[in-house]
Amino acid sequence: GTVLLVHLQFLKSRVLAVELHPPSKRGQILSRYGDMRLPVVGLLTSIWTTLQSLQLALLPTLIGPVIELMLVGEERVRTVGLDMYFDLMRREFNNTKSFQTLEMHTLNAIDRLTLDREDETPLLRRVDEAFQRFFEGGLESKLAVDPDPTIRTKGAAFLKDIARLIALMLALRNQPKGPAYEDDRTYQIL
Repeated sequence: GTVLLVHLQFLKSRVLAVELHPPSKRGQILSRYGDMRLPVVGLLTSIWTTLQSLQLALLPTLIGPVIELMLVGEERVRTVGLDMYFDLMRREFNNTKSFQTLEMHTLNAIDRLTLDREDETPLLRRVDEAFQRFFEGGLESKLAVDPDPTIRTKGAAFLKDIARLIALMLALRNQPKGPAYEDDRTYQIL
């Protein structure tokens, strides 16, 4: 688990996020060093694939960092995060016939990554509408081609619930803060 966490931390490092630099500096970095995250994507994928049935045991530890990968601007990094999430989704369903653990950890992670918290390290990006489209669209595409009709059906219902909750969290985040707006924020939660 620790090796995976180190790889995930490397991939979401702000220092290596070349997409955050102005175009001229980005071009210099890429021509001189390349995107140092990309070889790690291949290594992470290889390690992840090797784990197979052990992946499910790592769900509680990895779900937050895997969702954070989907916030990175580099498409291949985001895609490996989506692939890992879907693998966890399939593994949990095949093992328990539900998504209960995945749902709980997903909501906790998305809550943490959606709402502004003063006591946290700044993220590359917060969960937003673009993340929601990527997350929903990617999982819908994967579910559509999954050979198990039960996972397709139950997974679509799970995804619909998660998408609704993400939308509500985003709406709550967009509400003004302060005592004068407390009723509006409470209404948004309900």
